[in-house]
Amino acid sequence: IGGGAMYALIGARVWLAPQSLRTVIDRSPEFPGDDEFDDLPLKLEKQLHSYGPEMWVFNRVPGARVPTARIRYDDAVRSYAHIVKPAVRSGRELASGPLAGAEWLHVPPPYSSTALLGLISELSLTSWHPRIVFEPAPTSCHPGELTAFEKAAALVDVLSPNHEELLSLYARPIPDDRQEIIEAVEKVMRHLLALGVGSRGKGILAIRCSSLGACIGTAEGGICWIPSFFQGEQHRVQDVTGAGNAFIGGYIAGLYLTGDPYEAALHGTVSASFVIEQLGPPILHFTPEGERWNGDSAESRLATL
Repeated sequence: IGGGAMYALIGARVWLAPQSLRTVIDRSPEFPGDDEFDDLPLKLEKQLHSYGPEMWVFNRVPGARVPTARIRYDDAVRSYAHIVKPAVRSGRELASGPLAGAEWLHVPPPYSSTALLGLISELSLTSWHPRIVFEPAPTSCHPGELTAFEKAAALVDVLSPNHEELLSLYARPIPDDRQEIIEAVEKVMRHLLALGVGSRGKGILAIRCSSLGACIGTAEGGICWIPSFFQGEQHRVQDVTGAGNAFIGGYIAGLYLTGDPYEAALHGTVSASFVIEQLGPPILHFTPEGERWNGDSAESRLATL
């Protein structure tokens, strides 16, 4: 659900069959099929369908619009602002909709920790109790949300802010030095693991750290860094939009396939690598040898890690 659902589902689709994945996309009921006025361009719709049409449930109701954002680059500085914000759906709405019954529920922005606590409370009154992956909304990652964030941490299966969001929650400055970033992230992760992540402390921290890769932490296995795929090949990175969401989608797919929270991060890393190679979503082709993403196989990339 939420604004990151498209890239998260694509990240999971790299590893899983389309019939096991689904999201709901709000869409204007006006001008269906008219590429000039419809709020989902025909080219993008066709590309989404190429991954598997059963993955996408379009919610065409009055007032609905596809979430959109404006991305701007000023030299090396990237700014991101919503034009149409994604909808926040209630637990009862989800439990009676097309996502009900899913084993995993990915909850990305615009949900804050406070909103997630409300969602979990509402879902507890239904018969559906999915495992929850939470990416908090960046705008909610400030000390005022810390109490709710730490309460939410104990109720989710995977908690995944990025490193800037994590440090901002604890009013920590973002260091310029890579080693200082690593030390700051690990310190907060140890604090959270000591408090308890997930039911009985068996949850997972999956902190997305941009070019540093990802840091995975569990109470049982400790903290482990997974480097990004294109280490030393920055020229291959064209656009990082959706990379974090794709990592989480690939991560959950990897966790589903392997049961290993650290090995799953390799799957997430590969999924993110396909997203950042171009502007827009990756291209999927079907060949006699299997699926090819941007002309490469996920398995071959996984084997290099």
